[in-house]
Amino acid sequence: MIGRAGGGRFGFGYNAVMLTSIVVRNFRAFRDLTLAPLARVNLIAGTNNAGKTSLLEAMYVASTPVAAGTLSDIDQLRGVPSASAVDAVEWAFHSADRRTASELETTDHLGVTRTCRIEAPEANAFKLDADYQAARRLAVSVNPDLLDRTGGRLVLWYEDSRGGRSVGVAIGSLYAHEGGWSQPCLFINSQELVRGADLAPADDPVNQLFSNVEAEVGQADLLAALRCLDARVEQLSLLLFDGRPTLHAQLAGSRRKVPLHYMGEGVRRVLLFALAIANARGGMVLIDEIENGVHYSVLPDVWHALGEAARRADAQVVATTHSFECIRAAHEAFDDDRADDLRLHRLESGPDGVRAVTYDRRTLGTSVEMNLEVR
Repeated sequence: MIGRAGGGRFGFGYNAVMLTSIVVRNFRAFRDLTLAPLARVNLIAGTNNAGKTSLLEAMYVASTPVAAGTLSDIDQLRGVPSASAVDAVEWAFHSADRRTASELETTDHLGVTRTCRIEAPEANAFKLDADYQAARRLAVSVNPDLLDRTGGRLVLWYEDSRGGRSVGVAIGSLYAHEGGWSQPCLFINSQELVRGADLAPADDPVNQLFSNVEAEVGQADLLAALRCLDARVEQLSLLLFDGRPTLHAQLAGSRRKVPLHYMGEGVRRVLLFALAIANARGGMVLIDEIENGVHYSVLPDVWHALGEAARRADAQVVATTHSFECIRAAHEAFDDDRADDLRLHRLESGPDGVRAVTYDRRTLGTSVEMNLEVR
């Protein structure tokens, strides 16, 4: 599944933002986590339930800090039904304790610091506390009757080191916001379903992502990624199949173009990665369990293709993995990279919460050569 954030734009005609760090406080699995330094391509490793997916979710929310719909997106990416939106509110907070605000703080390559604070005020806060006047005004614009309801209420505040400030509010499944900064960001989870606020609900979002790329930059990066899995791929086309627009591939030596869903899970998944990078130009792509469906033998080539695509799109990639083979393949693909574009971040759980250990090229290379445990 892909969740789409980024202020209603797909990144074409962009101003690139490259994050150098993120601090996550009281959000999901994290009491206080700092991840730094971030590179163009970042791998997140760790044991089950260490918080890898939660970290991607924090980055997704931080990409559009006052668009409360991103919180609904990440719940739906986890399979939480929309009817559970009110009950899901508390799980945006560490240990489901909504009395303490969540805070997401990012710093970019220009030194700009941006902070998103998520709060769950009581109902009377909208009526009595002057600090919530902007949020109250937004709530009234959604539905005045909602002010008297309890539960399912969130307020998102944004400010940055340049003096920017804005606010968003969510009440149940309804939300609105005033102003606010955003960057293109796509989130791909371990499934192959696609959704996103910027994508027309009547259409297949993958088709729309492909159409954006075809119209703006062409297929070169998409084909390079797909040829890592099948060297016969010559061209992609959007054609009707059973009356519906469906991506097809022209294979060398084949008289007919093949619907992509007949070409295997790995081909479809790698295409999603390449489509996401091309659509998030100047922004970020978040991939959960990147190795799923991709054979370990082609992983170095896939990493090389995605790295090249990320550089050309000026995009940043953050992906989680359980696989040592995936980590080794990424190191192999980026080992001779003069730009030093790869970092591995290992999440470790301890008595004081989750912390991150970061491996640069040298320390990762030593660990891979010695077959040390870095997952």
